[in-house]
Amino acid sequence: MTIAMGKAKKLARRLLCENLKNGRSWRKIASEDYGNLVSYATLNRFAISKSTWIPKSKKILAALGLIQPPKTKPKRIFDLSPKELLWCLENRSEI
Repeated sequence: MTIAMGKAKKLARRLLCENLKNGRSWRKIASEDYGNLVSYATLNRFAISKSTWIPKSKKILAALGLIQPPKTKPKRIFDLSPKELLWCLENRSEI
């Protein structure tokens, strides 16, 4: 998990502009832009520190767009039930 610092700085700058120049409160930005996935206090701290402080939570980082959301792993053959395993073996040419 690597965070592009340039992307983080641009986001912090955009958030500060939204708050200072456009007059939107941190609560409005959090609810309208991020659907309350990110707290208004987290947005405030991130923007005011100009991205020197970065949240540790992967969910918050993914919501901010700083990292890719985690991918779900496909089921391994050993984790399948006997019915599913038979189906996969019978239909493996279709997959």
